[in-house]
Amino acid sequence: MNKPAYYKTKNDIDILDDHPLEDETVTFITREKWADPLDEGNDGGYWSQDIAQATDQELDLWEGAYDRFRADTGKVHEDLEAARKVWEAAQEAANQRITTLWETYKPVSVVLQSRIAEAEELREENREKEEARLAQQRIDAQAAEDRELGPRTWVTFHPTSATARVSPTMYQPVIHLAGCKLTGGRENLTYTNEYKIARKEQVQKTLLEGAVLMDRGRPTQERIFTKLCGRCKPHASLKEALGDVYDAWLVASESVQEPMPKLSGGLYKDLGLEDEWFSKRPAKDGYYPVDASYLKKEKLIEPFETFLGWVYTTEDGRTFASSDCEDKLLVLMETLPERGFAVRRVMQPEQVGGGDGKLSTTGVAVRRMTKHEIRMRKENNG
Repeated sequence: MNKPAYYKTKNDIDILDDHPLEDETVTFITREKWADPLDEGNDGGYWSQDIAQATDQELDLWEGAYDRFRADTGKVHEDLEAARKVWEAAQEAANQRITTLWETYKPVSVVLQSRIAEAEELREENREKEEARLAQQRIDAQAAEDRELGPRTWVTFHPTSATARVSPTMYQPVIHLAGCKLTGGRENLTYTNEYKIARKEQVQKTLLEGAVLMDRGRPTQERIFTKLCGRCKPHASLKEALGDVYDAWLVASESVQEPMPKLSGGLYKDLGLEDEWFSKRPAKDGYYPVDASYLKKEKLIEPFETFLGWVYTTEDGRTFASSDCEDKLLVLMETLPERGFAVRRVMQPEQVGGGDGKLSTTGVAVRRMTKHEIRMRKENNG
């Protein structure tokens, strides 16, 4: 009786290997029956048994089809393997023939390669001669120009908007000695105009012009001085070439008054007063900025000056600026100039008991010395 039954099925994962159809699923039926089609047969595992219903005739038909398919594909692989062996033998024979032919032609190729090397050597010699000729031509032209206009002593750098960093001094020009490593020879390039060879006339113009001071990328009414390279140090050459012009520029550029350090930025460290600085907790008498609003109002003290006095704490925790600290103020006047700070006594306003040349007894005005003042101090002190 041809009653359908359920049989286990499997997948052949090897039969189509190394073939464009290898992603196809080759399923075949077995003769192992499966009693209950609702039983997945996993026994708590992670797989289930694939089953399919078939009659006896279908079972014979499908089983035979799979056997023929497997036998035929096997024959195809055997034929392919035989063809591969024939191809490998033919390829080996061809390689041997080509090797023999190459040994016959190789001497010709070697001679040609040596002739090519000879020709390239001639070309290289010609290129070197031409480069040497052009280099000498440039040297001669520069020498002639130098004899007429003077030596190429300096290189000036003028930042452009394309290369300058956005900062207040973004357009500040710089003067280098010719040959400075920082210019890298860029003064000889034809496609840039930031670096330029400068003789006396040009370098003086650059030195005196300076540049506009910027504020958030916008020009202001203020100007800044030209910078001199700190690596090649063109100072002596400029002094020799420009004389009084350079001296006047140096004094002006070094006389820029810089602001005092901020209290929050470590003023006491810059002043060298770490051990004598006022402290409220723990209580410690010492130097400290004292109120100078009345002095500024009367224009007795400048915005770039700090009014420094001696501050003490009373027993009830209140702080006051001492008016009886002449010895402390004299110490500041003696020591701070050695540390780069100028100190001066301040007139006492009339409304607080001044007048007739009376000096303030609560503090002194302290400011940074300019570079010029520091340099002159060193020169005068030997």
